[in-house]
Amino acid sequence: MGCSSPPARSAVRNSPVSWLAHHDPLTDLLNRLLFLDRLNQALSHAKRGQSQLALLFTRARMGGDEFILMLENLRSEQDAAHLADKLLQVLAQPYRIRGHELYVTASIGISL
Repeated sequence: MGCSSPPARSAVRNSPVSWLAHHDPLTDLLNRLLFLDRLNQALSHAKRGQSQLALLFTRARMGGDEFILMLENLRSEQDAAHLADKLLQVLAQPYRIRGHELYVTASIGISL
């Protein structure tokens, strides 16, 4: 039988093991488990506050990596479209690696 005090629980939450359990080790982004938890929180918050929430789904054509951006407290649907447009412009810029220009093409879907 074990018992942990609040400082001990906090230490576990902030431990490297906890970080690895909730983040992608390559990108340090939230993994699916933590993202779904944050998404449920954001959906509840949007419902209570009667505010808009948008998800931007991006898929780069380099190995099929997928990323999701969650936008909370949108003023309008156009805010999500504007940000998606900016992201596509940034991703369209060439990346210079070891003397080579590399390009990433991406598509973005928006769910409100």
